[in-house]
Amino acid sequence: MVDSETHTFWSHLLGKAMRGPLEGQELKMINSVVCDWKSWKADHPDTTVLDMVPTIASLKDDYYADASKYIIGMTAEGQSRAWQLDHLKKSTIINDEFNGSVVIVHDQNGLGTQVFSSMIDSKSLTFVIKKDQMRDLETDSTWNMRTGKAIDGALTGRSLKPLESKISLKKAWDVFYPESSYWFPVEN
Repeated sequence: MVDSETHTFWSHLLGKAMRGPLEGQELKMINSVVCDWKSWKADHPDTTVLDMVPTIASLKDDYYADASKYIIGMTAEGQSRAWQLDHLKKSTIINDEFNGSVVIVHDQNGLGTQVFSSMIDSKSLTFVIKKDQMRDLETDSTWNMRTGKAIDGALTGRSLKPLESKISLKKAWDVFYPESSYWFPVEN
């Protein structure tokens, strides 16, 4: 990425100026969601959208078709961890530990992948898919997997905290975070 004001070159994964007048500066990370329009509109009915002409021809609906090429990753306290999208396509939900208890959720219909803290009131929740819905084992509450909000059960109205994460090509992640740990499914 290059900004048009100073012509500084930025790393999209680090959010850091790599070369130019702003070298060494870091951007504030703002969490975002990658999902289809139908899912977004269902969760945010009053939303507005800026419709821009794509500048890259390859950014189409099938951009993430080969999930084995992509990860969702996090960094915290000098450590990094990544979860491969092809594993998420198979399991939908991954409960893991990285800088605390986390749940990684992949919406099979809406294409979005999110990382949330799985802590509510200092208690770690474990999530599963039951009857095509995200539920926690501790209270059997039902959760919106895109927003992290409980929509039914004892925790209705409570929300999981979204955590800063990035979707990236696996090979790019490995260049910028060569010491990253990876989650792998347990083989039976």
